Amino acid sequence: MNNFSQGIGHISIQIEQAHITFFEKILIALNGQMTEPTLYGWFHWLSLIALISACVITCVKAKNLTDKQFDIVLGSIAGLLIALEIYKQFNFAYNPDKDSWAFHWGAFPFQFCSTPMYIMLATVYIKKQSVREALYCFLGTYGLFAGAAVMFYPSTVFTETIGINLQTMIHHGAMVVVGVMLYTCKKIPFSQRNALKGAPVFIVLVTMALIMNILYGEFGDPDYDFNMFYISPYGSCLLPVFQAIQKSLPYPIFLGLYIVGFTIAGYLMSLLAILGEKIAEKAEEKKHAENK
Repeated sequence: MNNFSQGIGHISIQIEQAHITFFEKILIALNGQMTEPTLYGWFHWLSLIALISACVITCVKAKNLTDKQFDIVLGSIAGLLIALEIYKQFNFAYNPDKDSWAFHWGAFPFQFCSTPMYIMLATVYIKKQSVREALYCFLGTYGLFAGAAVMFYPSTVFTETIGINLQTMIHHGAMVVVGVMLYTCKKIPFSQRNALKGAPVFIVLVTMALIMNILYGEFGDPDYDFNMFYISPYGSCLLPVFQAIQKSLPYPIFLGLYIVGFTIAGYLMSLLAILGEKIAEKAEEKKHAENK
């Protein structure tokens, strides 16, 4: 009787496995687990070393890129980030334990840090120079800040899934590398006004996120915390400082300070770029003088 029960159990397991598609088997394979990385633990340090190395290589190698080569590189980075985002969405949607699918609305790909990959791709196809410059300035200020902030303080992005941890470090690290590449290739000037030039793009994206939040709050599934850009009037902001502002001040003031705060952060990225340029110029002058 026991042998018969074990045989039936074995058959049922085979039947369940037969229901799992080849694509689902790939997702299971990519769902490898690890101990959740800690702030400035080995995985975080390894990610930072890779980021710094990529930035140095970019500063050295990207100087002589032609416009066409620049578009190919930027488009390739955008394609990679979008492909990794698709993997993340499938990973969140598929439950291997129950062999079931359910879209994770809380991870909808329109957070602040999601938008640069769309902007990167758009710049490759938009030919109007004033629009391209605005998009470049957004990537070199707002995008650069957001990527750097997560790379140096990834307090909420790490999980126990290896693939997701790699995806988030590659994604945010690429945002920093693209910002560095934009300045290196002089696609945007070393100017304090870059954040202001990128502000219209940021405001449009904030408006889109706000509309999504309101629509989801009215008609969406309440089981998910849908909070794009963390500015939903129906949810709590999880960002440091802004979380306290949202709790203590009326929503319109919170939203205004959110926009101003990120614009100031973008402005600081412009100042850092200008400082980096001056340091590079001094080093070049010193090298030139020594060669004489």
